[in-house]
Amino acid sequence: NPSADFDKVRDAASYDRLAGAYHKYIEKLSEPLAQRAVALARLELGYRVLDVGTGSGIASRYAAHKVGPEGSVLGIDLSEGMLKVAAEASREQAITNIAFRRMDAERLDFPDESFDAVMSLCAVSHFPNIGTALAQMIRVLRRGRRLVVATGHGRPLLGYGLLAYAVKRAVYRLRGFPKPQRWAPHVILDFM
Repeated sequence: NPSADFDKVRDAASYDRLAGAYHKYIEKLSEPLAQRAVALARLELGYRVLDVGTGSGIASRYAAHKVGPEGSVLGIDLSEGMLKVAAEASREQAITNIAFRRMDAERLDFPDESFDAVMSLCAVSHFPNIGTALAQMIRVLRRGRRLVVATGHGRPLLGYGLLAYAVKRAVYRLRGFPKPQRWAPHVILDFM
């Protein structure tokens, strides 16, 4: 769907100019979630990890430490600004087993069963076709390994909750601030 592709590219681009500020604040807010996701993924030394919708790369950096120099982590995102911030933060921390690449989660450019673990923290709400993105993540995951998806705080479906959500989103958009997620449930899928 060309309209959906345009919307997700426009959504990703909206983070470009705010990437530095986002990184500064989201690191502290997301640290517990990133640590939890890495723990749930049960990463081991030497694993090859994919972080889908990496943002400023916090989960990728935790994963890189966990898999050690024998392993590798690739963080993907559509936002060039976020990828730049993620790469800079990794360089500042002297993490050498990590890379970042611009890629669409709905069109992963990897062979089947390429990764030992796939993670995605609070990114799926940005994908127009979540089912396609999840199918792609499962496709590139090795059998018997884990997919960890933190879905973020979803929007309410009805009533005053939906109205309050819409007003809050409008205010955030008008001010130009990304909305930090206060909590994020997780989904873990094991593939044997």
